[in-house]
Amino acid sequence: MPNAMHTLFRALVVVVSFAIGCGKKAEDAFDQGFRALDQNNFDLAINCFTEALRHDPNNAHAYHNRGFAHASKSDWEKAIADYTEAIRLNPKNADSFNNRGSAYANKGDQDKAIEDYTEAIRLNPKFAVAYYFRGLAHGHKGDLNDAIVDFTEAIRLDPKQALPYYDRGVAEEKQGQRDKAIADYTQAIRLDLKEARVYNNRGLVYASKGELDNAVADFTDAIRVEPNNAAAHYNRGRTFATKFDWDKAIADYTGAIRLDSKLADAHHGRGCAYSEKGEQDRALLDYTEAIRLNPNDALAYGNRGIAYARKSEWDHAIADYTEALRLNPEGAQAYHNRGVAYSEKGETNLAEVDFAEAKRLGFSEK
Repeated sequence: MPNAMHTLFRALVVVVSFAIGCGKKAEDAFDQGFRALDQNNFDLAINCFTEALRHDPNNAHAYHNRGFAHASKSDWEKAIADYTEAIRLNPKNADSFNNRGSAYANKGDQDKAIEDYTEAIRLNPKFAVAYYFRGLAHGHKGDLNDAIVDFTEAIRLDPKQALPYYDRGVAEEKQGQRDKAIADYTQAIRLDLKEARVYNNRGLVYASKGELDNAVADFTDAIRVEPNNAAAHYNRGRTFATKFDWDKAIADYTGAIRLDSKLADAHHGRGCAYSEKGEQDRALLDYTEAIRLNPNDALAYGNRGIAYARKSEWDHAIADYTEALRLNPEGAQAYHNRGVAYSEKGETNLAEVDFAEAKRLGFSEK
């Protein structure tokens, strides 16, 4: 959001720069501040607008633009203070309400952000960007229906902007509206939002629908756009694993780990792929690393137990299944697998107890 927000701020600065009507010294300082903003020299801009305000302390536009400079430095408190003063001096400026709302949002105060966006919309009912930002705030609060309503209105008012489609897609995906999410991600791409996150998100939705080839294509595009995106490598690896293409899965998991060695899920996934290929020693190394990175992952313990079982190391397998069950007492598969391990050791009484518990929890062999 910050990049889009700063683009908005800059556009508003252009608007207010033509409205200045103060004395020569204030005007010179204001113009110099505007040029500094244009060069992304925010410290100089702050000094210049401060000088302009020294000559003309009632200049709402100077407060507004100094607020932009503070926001560009992520100094949200000072940005809010300046926008608040701009609003006091000119309470009918929708731009100042909108920008203060964005500063509140960046601070994490979504309720105050929504209040300001709502006032900006009241002052300018056709303010598409304010609808978009209010949608983001609703989304951050988990109010997905309200978010979708605002994104939809932003799209109606300005249908050529890609971001509202993307973020509406995010909200729809969270609601399980997969086809709508795919349609919105696709429209965002058509409008030139060809970013890794868009391809990655659409790929995840395709994967959830079982459209694995489409998912692979999207993750591949995400990697093309952003080669160092570990998540895209991981997601494509997981999709290849779903297709039982273990070699490609291993290659992508390895790529993800190269980019982010602390990505526990990639170690876990690669361990599963190695295990399915019969390379249990490599699998054990990856499962162990996944557990080191995420000691509370019951599934990693369970899968490491399977790797040990495939090596007939029953005591190690039982220890891992037991830890998996400590972390997830409802793990029917782990009870069944531990029962198999006990059975292989000849401990039939313990095996029968585990098989019975697995059945109680809903396990059935297919």
